[in-house]
Amino acid sequence: PPRPEALLEGIMTLEEKITGKRRWPRRQPS
Repeated sequence: PPRPEALLEGIMTLEEKITGKRRWPRRQPS
């Protein structure tokens, strides 16, 4: 099954396209 993180990132990417800004900064890879 797809990871929730991947789904969230997809949603945030789509929202970024629509609003032109991110709701919150993208987490840095640890």
